[in-house]
Amino acid sequence: MSARFAQWMADHGVKYERIAETEKRFNVFKENLKLIDSVNAEKRSYTLSLNKFSDLSLDEFRNQYMGLNVDAAGRKMATKGPFMYGNVSAMAAAPDTMDWRAKGVVTPIKNQQNCGCCWAFSAAAAVESITKIKTGNSVSSSEQELVDCVTGGISRGCQSGLMDEAFKFIINNGGLSSENDYPYQAKDGTCDTQKSSSKAATITGFHDIPYHDENAMLSAVANQPISVGINGSGSEFRHYSGGIFTGACGLDLDHAVTIIGYGTGDDGTPYWLIKNSWGESWGENGVTIFADASVSTVPTRYVQFFEDIEGASTYAWGVAALAFFYHSLRKACTFKRRHFSGSGTLMKCWLYEHIMHMRPIPHSIPPNISRAIEEYYGNPYNLMPPIRQESDNLQPNEVSVVKASTVMLA
Repeated sequence: MSARFAQWMADHGVKYERIAETEKRFNVFKENLKLIDSVNAEKRSYTLSLNKFSDLSLDEFRNQYMGLNVDAAGRKMATKGPFMYGNVSAMAAAPDTMDWRAKGVVTPIKNQQNCGCCWAFSAAAAVESITKIKTGNSVSSSEQELVDCVTGGISRGCQSGLMDEAFKFIINNGGLSSENDYPYQAKDGTCDTQKSSSKAATITGFHDIPYHDENAMLSAVANQPISVGINGSGSEFRHYSGGIFTGACGLDLDHAVTIIGYGTGDDGTPYWLIKNSWGESWGENGVTIFADASVSTVPTRYVQFFEDIEGASTYAWGVAALAFFYHSLRKACTFKRRHFSGSGTLMKCWLYEHIMHMRPIPHSIPPNISRAIEEYYGNPYNLMPPIRQESDNLQPNEVSVVKASTVMLA
């Protein structure tokens, strides 16, 4: 084990100043490697590998790299009106598979480094792609401008942010600078109005994809890459190296990425192609193949549950991650915790046992999360009574869903 740690340090150019820090990182590394080896031994549809995150605990990883902030303040910014790809003809025209990389409209993988501004990279990637599609011009736009200049809302640079606010800034600013004019620094800075005055790409608006409408999301991706939020802080996901990822996901939307295509695996598993911002050494050259979730697993009343919360808002919620949490509950316990650890897994097993034995979820769990769990797991499997309609305080980011947006260029 120590030899593998030494090799990992050499491969990633890592050095620790103190012996105590080396010992601490070695212990974290051992736990991560144990997870990687156990998952790979099961011959799943995906593989894990050591990478630059392998000496970080899960909490450290989340604090440093998870930067999506899905907050109520950002939900009503999108262009109003019918969804731009929502008509029947647009959906019918969607091909069976799509990979925008093959069409030359996806810019190279970038690296956000130790700055939680995934939201800026997701937004910039969507803008870059629509610019190429509409104008034929290839641009590498400035994430740093978004980090420095998107202020006044919930976005806080390297701390966290929201793609909707980035899109709104680009529209109000008349465009986004190029990376050459406004280079990435991987840290918070003051908005440079001189650099920001140059425009490499512009957009005229953006649409949030209707929630619980996977066909609409597929139709959107058939026409352009889209900006999405996912749960990216799981131990398996951060060590993903290839294959169709069907691993455990958590409850919160905490990471922003870009969907650049879709397709179906050899075994019939539908998937989304997702461009990440953790460098080319992560995943399949910076990309993950993310298993799709079946719409049929989501009860109609669950959709109404969110409609009650959102009212007339057009804020979008896709469904690509809705079924993952139940999948992770089942797997965490049916595999007898052979490769799971931590309080999160214990909670999952506890919830799963209560669900399978038809025990009510006690009120010691926060009521809003309890109601969401009851609605999602109770109705599809007929294990629990209908949900109580007391949903005023539930925020949609408290359950595992995908937020997705498209951008427009006239």
